[in-house]
Amino acid sequence: MNLFASPAQTVAVIGVIGWPFAAGLAVVVWSKTRAAAHARKLAALDGRLRGMFRTVESRGAPAHLSRVIDVLEEAETLAPVAPPTPKRSAKTRA
Repeated sequence: MNLFASPAQTVAVIGVIGWPFAAGLAVVVWSKTRAAAHARKLAALDGRLRGMFRTVESRGAPAHLSRVIDVLEEAETLAPVAPPTPKRSAKTRA
């Protein structure tokens, strides 16, 4: 009596058992490569934004914009924002 299965049966069993593992591995590899590509894209965008902010910061603000900012800051310190007062109804009081 032969205790071992034939090579064809062994290959069939490995195929039946192994394909879910192979499919799972393929999904994991696909998702990791997709996440890495997304991370590279975000890093490139972040680098471009940082470069843009450095460029804007190095230029400085135009004189007229600086004056507008100063006026707005002064107005904010002079007139603090008061809470809105409730409006009274026009009904007569009894």
